[in-house]
Amino acid sequence: MRLIVLGLTVIVSLASLGTAGQAENLKLSPAQMMQMQTALNHAIRRCLPLVPGLAEVQSATVLLVFNRDNTLAQHPELIATTNTAAGKALIRAAARCLADKSALRFDPRFYDAWREIRLNWRFEPF
Repeated sequence: MRLIVLGLTVIVSLASLGTAGQAENLKLSPAQMMQMQTALNHAIRRCLPLVPGLAEVQSATVLLVFNRDNTLAQHPELIATTNTAAGKALIRAAARCLADKSALRFDPRFYDAWREIRLNWRFEPF
């Protein structure tokens, strides 16, 4: 089975960020988004088991909420899935592999931009 990250969506409301006197909020560039996607892919892939019985492409979307130290602020939340077993496997893998603050190293200056991430994952049969 091939595992492919379809992409991630950073959820942030720029209108509500920052306070008077703060520097302008930093935004992630497309290159930084790709680096984050790659880092998440590598971190989760090492804990994600093969999902048996997949006859066709399946996908799952998970909400990840992070603390400033790059650890998960809450248990990953399954937003949508085309296969319950695949969705549950993704949640378990994310919780296990992202629990340690050394799993990811996102730039803390951009915390408001990566605090909440909607991760779209695609599972493909062999």
